[in-house]
Amino acid sequence: MTTATTRLRASAPAKINLFLHITGRRADGYHLLESLFCPIGLCDEVEIELSPSPDGLLIEREGPLAALPEHIDLTARAVRSFFAASGEPSNWRVMLKVTKRIPEQAGLGGGSSDAATVLKLLQVHFGNPLNDQMLADLALALGADVPFFLNSMPAFVEGIGEEITPLQVPALWLLVYKPPQSCPTAKIFSDSELTRNATSVKMAVFDSRRSVEGELWNWLNSHSRNAMQAVVEKLLPEWKQQFAAFSQTCRTVGSPLVRMSGSGSAMFAVFESQDSATLAKQAAAAQTGVLPGQLFVCQIMSSG
Repeated sequence: MTTATTRLRASAPAKINLFLHITGRRADGYHLLESLFCPIGLCDEVEIELSPSPDGLLIEREGPLAALPEHIDLTARAVRSFFAASGEPSNWRVMLKVTKRIPEQAGLGGGSSDAATVLKLLQVHFGNPLNDQMLADLALALGADVPFFLNSMPAFVEGIGEEITPLQVPALWLLVYKPPQSCPTAKIFSDSELTRNATSVKMAVFDSRRSVEGELWNWLNSHSRNAMQAVVEKLLPEWKQQFAAFSQTCRTVGSPLVRMSGSGSAMFAVFESQDSATLAKQAAAAQTGVLPGQLFVCQIMSSG
């Protein structure tokens, strides 16, 4: 085995949900969903440093994730899962460093994306020891959003997150706002008022509208929503007020769609140009109803 140190690095993009419906709940408690996931150009940076370890697999961490217990840090769990499943010798010291730019507890998938990026970096470095299904199964065991980030391209996602169909989505611009509040995902999923019986969106019907942008936004506004938003509004009335102010500001600038992402608390507005998104950012920053938080102008990533 080489004695050299190897450094791997990649960006881990956030995601938004253009819509998110919950169509049922399995006997094991997992929710069934239908959603349009889009990766966006707001990214964490993931670095892995590999060097020989005479004492077996040793995981070390730098940065904000180092404060987490290892068993709840998805990046550390991804490392252990990879070596356990791949059959690769585990006599490695693995130093993980994640530079966080994606807000946490925001519904933007930062932790899931970081974990998927770790899996991808190790998979490529060790010569692709896992087939696609094995890698997808590892990702799903880490979290429902992790499989999507293995490819990081717009996709129609079903099941508990494992059924992924790539779609073409325009590479439009976004204004993403993370308000001061964070959302407790588990509490939202367990709320009795969460709608769990949404009518299934027929993929062919949705896909027939995707090529015409105006039709896409009309369809999304008329036939879809984020099923979790009503629960967030109930639990966090001040968030509801901020969403209303943000939505009004962005629609005034010309956004055809304003939504909450995932389980919140982040929200986003879609724009046709970077200039419009930047103008909306300036307007939102000056809007007294939009409390100081984090505002990002970024773009939908139309391919991985």
